[in-house]
Amino acid sequence: MVILDNHVSKPGWCCGNNDGNGFFGDAYFDPDVWVDGLTKMATMFAGVPNVVAMSLRNELRGSRQNSADWYKYMQRGAEAVHAANPRVVVILSGLSFDNDLAFLNSRQVNVSFAGKVAFEVHWYGFSNGQEWRTGNANQVCARIAASVARRALYLLDQGWPVFLSEFGVDNRGGNVNDNRFYGCVAAVAADLDLDWALWTLQGSYYLREGVLGLDEVYGVLDWALVSDSKLHVAVNASSSSSSSGGGGMLCLDVGDDGRSVVTNPCRCLSADNSCDPESQWFKLVTSTRSVAAADTMLARLPLKLRSWKIRSL
Repeated sequence: MVILDNHVSKPGWCCGNNDGNGFFGDAYFDPDVWVDGLTKMATMFAGVPNVVAMSLRNELRGSRQNSADWYKYMQRGAEAVHAANPRVVVILSGLSFDNDLAFLNSRQVNVSFAGKVAFEVHWYGFSNGQEWRTGNANQVCARIAASVARRALYLLDQGWPVFLSEFGVDNRGGNVNDNRFYGCVAAVAADLDLDWALWTLQGSYYLREGVLGLDEVYGVLDWALVSDSKLHVAVNASSSSSSSGGGGMLCLDVGDDGRSVVTNPCRCLSADNSCDPESQWFKLVTSTRSVAAADTMLARLPLKLRSWKIRSL
């Protein structure tokens, strides 16, 4: 399943209180352009069955955030998505980096459709500073879990779906704060049968905040070039070996439809002259070409968005 997520308006690493992407009316966050973008994306993927939901905006935040504008614009965005694609679930995020949905306790959303609105919440160990490390783990878990319930998870008792759309930990193992947090959040998620999404899958970035190849310590996978040709892009999925010579490695591969990219056990990494690895050969290149062809995603964007320059890495 795929959930489309509107993350930022100006491309870059997210998120900061003063990055201009935080709330409606900020420097790079024009509500009209945002609604146009939601409409275009909902329309573009209306016929794609595995796109099951759209999250309207990631981590609203900053000094200008307020509930009045939240209702005004989030309801407008929800209606736009529903009009363009009545099939998808509409996911609404809260305030304060998606930590706060408490304002909905006194006034719920008012939209023209029913049965396909859900809410999302983010929950990290660092959201509470170093409390997990410095406090008694049992007491901290009880206190913070109760706080998350008051701010977001109470909506479950009112009959609304709530999606834990971001949580994660430092996977190096030495972060005591995260290690203690994880046991608590996992228990809460299991107890409430929450659907969840983990931050994050990738192990590194091509480019993040000006740094090439920056390691993502919250990432669960670490992709590498593993064959002599340096064309197999792989991740170590297990410690087991396989008959294909991949040694438990998963490689990017071309799907059966000839267009999609999937992962399959790596082939042809060993000295097998009869093996054909071509579908698993990928070359990662840096491009500075602007997208100019007539039938491209850029050409299909609303006029207000076409002035953006799209580059790939």
